[in-house]
Amino acid sequence: MDICAEISKLMLGPEAISGTTMKLDVAKDGQYIVNESSSGSIAPTETIETVQCTLDFSNLYTVHPRITNDLLEDSLFDLIALHISEAGRQIGEKASDLAITILGTAPDGDGTLNATTGDTANTSSWYDSSAATDDIVDSISYNAVDGFVSDTLLCSHHTMLHNIIGTSGLQYAESLAWDRFMQNGYPARLGPLNILYNDGAWMSHDFAWTTCHNIIFTKNMSLVTGRKRWMRLEKYSEPVKDLTGFVISFRQDSVTLYKDSICVYSEN
Repeated sequence: MDICAEISKLMLGPEAISGTTMKLDVAKDGQYIVNESSSGSIAPTETIETVQCTLDFSNLYTVHPRITNDLLEDSLFDLIALHISEAGRQIGEKASDLAITILGTAPDGDGTLNATTGDTANTSSWYDSSAATDDIVDSISYNAVDGFVSDTLLCSHHTMLHNIIGTSGLQYAESLAWDRFMQNGYPARLGPLNILYNDGAWMSHDFAWTTCHNIIFTKNMSLVTGRKRWMRLEKYSEPVKDLTGFVISFRQDSVTLYKDSICVYSEN
């Protein structure tokens, strides 16, 4: 459930984070200029300007089940294992949604986030022959104009089915894409893009599954994620209340680097 590493250039652990916050300097795009010089002359100097991004680990995220001892004693299966497994799944989903929200809104870094919108209601397209309609191909192009070669598409299983996959074949031969889907399942790659899937709140528009989002980006230029704490499990017992429980917690934040290496393609 945790796809943060797959969408991030770097995953910083607690050993790399000394305090509650951590500052990253991002070099502004196009700062260095290559000058023509002649032998024996003094080469012109260049300076570089940076944009500062801040990872903030102030927020603490927890899962805290409280289980009575008699329920543990009377259960026919390992109740603690069930709770830990479910908690891990939910934490993976939450951590992914936190990082994806940063990736999709691009509040930090250099440049301007690219954005495109489809024309057909609640439908995503790899390619739409209408020149007035945005699609994933247009999103790749907008990033390329800013100097970034897109290599990753983050989408939901819903938008892939409705209807990225049905518009990804050659014109009048879209059925070939469906044939490959029936043989191989959900694609891991389309054209130049690696495909990652997430069905969380930000991608699905708070699970309304209307006006969903897709994100087209260059992985090594887009996102850094830090984890000050990850999946710490602490057990406790309260004999007076006949309770047993545990707390699983994590502290995480992400920042975007180059906003214009990201294009958010949204449904109409």
